[in-house]
Amino acid sequence: MFLMGQIFVYLTLAMCVGAAAGWLLRNIQAQRQQAAASKEAAQARARVPQLETLLQQREQQISELQQALQSQRESARVAHSASTKARDPGNGDDLEAPRVAKLSRALQHVQADLQAARQHVGQLERERDLQKRSLQVLHQQLELERSRRAADY
Repeated sequence: MFLMGQIFVYLTLAMCVGAAAGWLLRNIQAQRQQAAASKEAAQARARVPQLETLLQQREQQISELQQALQSQRESARVAHSASTKARDPGNGDDLEAPRVAKLSRALQHVQADLQAARQHVGQLERERDLQKRSLQVLHQQLELERSRRAADY
C-alpha cells in the first residue's frame, strides 16, 4: 500500500511539473508571436499613410488625364468638323487641299494621343484599384491585430 501511495505522489508530481513546463513554453511562444504581430502591425500602420497619399496622387493623375483626354476629344472634334467642311465636294477649291491634309494629319496625331492617354488612364485605374485593395488588406490586418490585443487583455 505504501508503494502505491509513493507511485501516486510521484505521478502527481510529474503531472504538475509537466503542466508547468507546458504552460511556460506556451507563454514564451505566445510572447514571441505577439511581438511579431506587434511589429507587423507597426509596419502596417507606417505604410497606411504612404499608401493613402499615393492613392490620392493616383486619383489626381487620373482626373488630370481625364480632363486632358476630354480637351483632346474636343480638339479632335473641331479638327474633324473642319476636315469634313473642307472636303465638301461643293466647295471645289484646290487651295483647301493642303489645309485638309494638314488637319487630317493633326487629327490622326490627336487620335493616337487620345488612344495612348486612354491606355495610360486604364493602367492608372488598375493600379489604383490594386492599391485600394492592398490598403483594405492592411486595414483588416490592423483591425485583426487590435482585436487580438483586446482579447489578450
